[in-house]
Amino acid sequence: MLLVQLNSLCLKIYQDIANCLRRLSRLVEDFPIIKEVDINPYLVMNNGGIAKRLISFAQIFVGQIPGNLAQANILTNMLFGALSGSSVAAASAIGGCMSPIEKEQKYDPAYAAAANIASAPTGLLIPPTSAFIVYSTVAGGVSISTLFMAGYVPGILMGVVCMIVAFIGAKKLGIKAVGR
Repeated sequence: MLLVQLNSLCLKIYQDIANCLRRLSRLVEDFPIIKEVDINPYLVMNNGGIAKRLISFAQIFVGQIPGNLAQANILTNMLFGALSGSSVAAASAIGGCMSPIEKEQKYDPAYAAAANIASAPTGLLIPPTSAFIVYSTVAGGVSISTLFMAGYVPGILMGVVCMIVAFIGAKKLGIKAVGR
């Protein structure tokens, strides 16, 4: 008798979890921002020239410091990730644009890849990012504006730390600044 009741209880718990997962998947399917992820941001932004414009914009800010292409890569990843809401899209789009430039300037491929990969997740913290919107919707009761305000400082701090590490790495590897 106890075994039957236990089996019945486990079945009810399983059904409740399955129902919650179904509701969650319907919520995500109905959410308009999630549908935009189906469009590959890498292709849209690369073919549209947005990635190259972001790189040029970032190079204005990093100036003539050692490893300025890696610095521009990090800053561009911060901007691109915030726009696309995807660290994978940021790494592939910016890495795809920066890689030929960095090869031409004789950057160490491991250094260039490390700068790109380490800085790609910064965009997930810098608003407006879809991760915060999804979290707010799923968690319920969490203000999106509060999440956005809370994301700026850690995102920018993470980017600045990546830039400091890239600067130190450029000094150790003897990478000089390149002109625009």
